[in-house]
Amino acid sequence: MLLYVDDIMPGMQLESAIALKAGSYLITPKEAPDGLNEKFIDSIRRFSKQLTPLPDFVNIIENESTLAKLHEVLSADIARVAEAVKAGGDTPNFLSDGELEEKVSRVVDKVLANPDVIREVYQFKNAFREGADSKTALLDHTFRVTLLAAATGVKLRMSVVSMINLVIASLMHDMGILRSEQYPALQVLDEFNDDQLQDFVDEHTGHSVETFKNAGMSMLPQTRLDIARTIELHHRIDLATEKPRSPAVVLHLADLVDEVIGPQPHKLRYNFSREQLRILGTGMAKRNGTNRVILALVKLYRKVPVAWDTVVAITELFGQQELTIENYEEKLKDILDICPHAKQKPYPSLSGGKVPRMVYCNDLEQKYQCEHRGQSQVAIQMPSGKMVQFFKCGTMTNRLVKLNRESKPNGD
Repeated sequence: MLLYVDDIMPGMQLESAIALKAGSYLITPKEAPDGLNEKFIDSIRRFSKQLTPLPDFVNIIENESTLAKLHEVLSADIARVAEAVKAGGDTPNFLSDGELEEKVSRVVDKVLANPDVIREVYQFKNAFREGADSKTALLDHTFRVTLLAAATGVKLRMSVVSMINLVIASLMHDMGILRSEQYPALQVLDEFNDDQLQDFVDEHTGHSVETFKNAGMSMLPQTRLDIARTIELHHRIDLATEKPRSPAVVLHLADLVDEVIGPQPHKLRYNFSREQLRILGTGMAKRNGTNRVILALVKLYRKVPVAWDTVVAITELFGQQELTIENYEEKLKDILDICPHAKQKPYPSLSGGKVPRMVYCNDLEQKYQCEHRGQSQVAIQMPSGKMVQFFKCGTMTNRLVKLNRESKPNGD
């Protein structure tokens, strides 16, 4: 199997001779009958760009120790993405619950320990070696979706079998993009019309299903069908044919959320269908903050029982359960309309990734006398990074706190 030169370790055995572009051999299996040593590995890495037929890659015999090394490499990737999630960067931290994170880690590690999965995911990772940031974004998207789907599955108390199927499907759901006509110049999607975009969705989804089927993983026929179907439906799903908390529903929504809020090689976001965009507005075909995505899902699925539990679970993972309150955005607007001078500012902003917790008065010079303005102040960080002191709006903050409590049991 092909290994990237940085992943080679002492003791690994060559499957074939390492050839150079100049026409000679760097190392042959006969020269390393007991496996590669540090000296051989150093030579391979020094001449890695001159290797043929693929620079930076060598053929290594697949055995238990090789697979263990690749499991270590992939686990490190998953851990890196998990740490980025917990840091609350592009994606709000959905792994803040330590017990939940441990359960997610166990199920993902169990799946990654499967040799069949290791081969496919490692090959997928290799496609992005030394690639542009846009390629790395695709790989990280896959791992974030896997973590989010698994966390949602834990939250929903899915069975172990369903969880394993869900994680396998999550890891393989976008592998077909590598076979799409547009890859790697995916920025071209920004110029696509609706029909072209749907063709791209259908094409790469189909290729992902084929990749999974061609992997020949050892599993029961029904399990194979279930995973293939989950991959097939990760972009477009008919909820009328689904069961509540099915892996297909969970992967579809986890992928949708991460695709819209996370970095991608293209500006366009295509996980909301044309019909859904007619309801939500074309702004949801672009990158949006978590709040906007959650509010969109609430609007679409509040009265769709098969999806609603999953929407609520994802919202709770993000710590944004207040957004599941019916007509939250309209109720917030009603509160803000109290201000007679249009100087009100909710904080944090609803366009971001956190639920508004207070309202402050933007009348720094206090040009207006206002019965609603309180006496306490709060420091708000401006886009420039500067901290500025503002007065809280007592009336609106109190009403906002009361509104947010509606999402808690018994209004606590």
